[in-house]
Amino acid sequence: MERQGSRLYSGNRRNDSDEQVGNIVRHVTHELRDASKGKREPLRLSDTERVKERTLEYLGLCEVHSTLPTMTGLARAFGMTSEALYLHMKNNPRSATTEWLKMAREAFADMMAAAALHGDAHPIFSIFCLKATHGWRDTVTIETATEAVDNLAVSEEEAARLIDKYSEALEIGGEIIE
Repeated sequence: MERQGSRLYSGNRRNDSDEQVGNIVRHVTHELRDASKGKREPLRLSDTERVKERTLEYLGLCEVHSTLPTMTGLARAFGMTSEALYLHMKNNPRSATTEWLKMAREAFADMMAAAALHGDAHPIFSIFCLKATHGWRDTVTIETATEAVDNLAVSEEEAARLIDKYSEALEIGGEIIE
């Protein structure tokens, strides 16, 4: 069942997708043209307040153009490449700007997931993007740690008490497993 009135892109709908793709291309072309003409200086990432302002401006443009935000788009809005943005985050892991950018990246992932769940974005493409750019995985890694513990031995009396205590949990078919 297709949702009516949604303006986000979806692989299930073709009626106005050509217009939407055209709008996206025009928007990105405009950003690149401004950057190439030096109209917009690259943002200083040390200025956390300005980074926040520009992020919110970028989100407003995403809303106007009916596109989901990405870190690549955010980097372009900052006047830099995504590689430069991620390098800053790697080299300044505890800075206020990096913390803000991590929050933004997580919010972008939430938006992508919500759009897919509501049928506003193609689910396969959304899963791919979330895995490729937001660290989502199909597997769970469990790490175990062992440490030496003294006095693991249990006395016979303690063992008997534990057996009595948990014997009901060990019943199978009316018989107690010994």
